[in-house]
Amino acid sequence: DFKKAIELGPKYIDVYVNLAQIYANRNQWDKCVDAMSKCIKENPRSVEAYRTRSQLFFLLTRYGDALYDANKIVELEPNSSNSYASRVGPLIALKRQNEAFNDCVRGLSLDPKNSLLYAQRAALYMFREQYEYGIADATKAIALNAKNAAAYVNRGACYAAQEKYPQAAADLIKATAIDPKDKDAWRNLGSV
Repeated sequence: DFKKAIELGPKYIDVYVNLAQIYANRNQWDKCVDAMSKCIKENPRSVEAYRTRSQLFFLLTRYGDALYDANKIVELEPNSSNSYASRVGPLIALKRQNEAFNDCVRGLSLDPKNSLLYAQRAALYMFREQYEYGIADATKAIALNAKNAAAYVNRGACYAAQEKYPQAAADLIKATAIDPKDKDAWRNLGSV
């Protein structure tokens, strides 16, 4: 009983995390955000709580709130490449691609083996219509993590922009095999 556990020990952070997971499993996202907010109130230095809440805000299209939490992550862990990766999505959603690109560069300078950052930068190269660079970064991301669906999606989109449809389709099919719920993969696959 979570209410009883909170009454007995309201500073017990794991209770809020577990409660948030239950709400997430029920697709009760606002309640999930509330639980993570309580977790952050109890431990304002919890990077994972900020990361989870940022992802929830992003899911709810509250991009400014997602970026606020991602900025807190960078503040708390400025030497972590994943801190910078957490800001890229909200920055792209807020149409601040140059800042997102700079965060990819910063993050990769901290960890040149961060597959997520290569996949994110590939998307940004695509926005800039620099498809060869996007393909190169996505290929690097795949070499580092063959299960990175976003890398296949971004490389497939770059191939499609170059009218290399067989390569695009192959990558997008691979992405859907890795993550059958990837909406970007399915949307792009429908257009090649």
